[in-house]
Amino acid sequence: FNPHARQAIAWTRQQLTPEHKQYLRGLDTKVYITYGVVGAHGTLNSPDEFGYLFYERQRGQQLVITENLQLSFAEMNRLGARVCLVGHSHVPVAFMPDGSQIRLNFGGLDVFAVNHYGRRVIACAGAVGQPRGIRAGADGVPAADAYKACYVLLEDEFMTYQRVDYDVELTVGKILANPEVPDWLGERLRRGE
Repeated sequence: FNPHARQAIAWTRQQLTPEHKQYLRGLDTKVYITYGVVGAHGTLNSPDEFGYLFYERQRGQQLVITENLQLSFAEMNRLGARVCLVGHSHVPVAFMPDGSQIRLNFGGLDVFAVNHYGRRVIACAGAVGQPRGIRAGADGVPAADAYKACYVLLEDEFMTYQRVDYDVELTVGKILANPEVPDWLGERLRRGE
């Protein structure tokens, strides 16, 4: 973790009761959602390590794929899964086994459907609590709808990414009001990073 994230995690740990910690320890890092659909926080191949399938470069304009993507597809094959839902990156994007990707650019729309035609797919569902993936323009100003939360619905061969309003300023205000959480995290949220 970067130092800011480490500081926020330390603060969060202090807020948890022993019961909260026991509950969290009991959660699976790989889940079977329904027939043929699995989920993990970061990667399916090593869910306990919370790794990334990709990194972002050039202010989110380029995704650099890690070896975890193909390893996660191999794990899907082993499990007989056709869809894997992940998070961790907070960026709404879908990957096909050949490495091709569908990077979602909603263009002012709140719904974006992806038909994977029965092919295996790994879908990063976006984020509800810290939306990312729609960056600021060349002028540095985020699009008017950049701060919408995102989640994905599965239906047969379609994945529908749905966005809903998210009060980013309310969240930023809570971060800035807490002296134990770095202000940088609130500013980062404002930038959509």
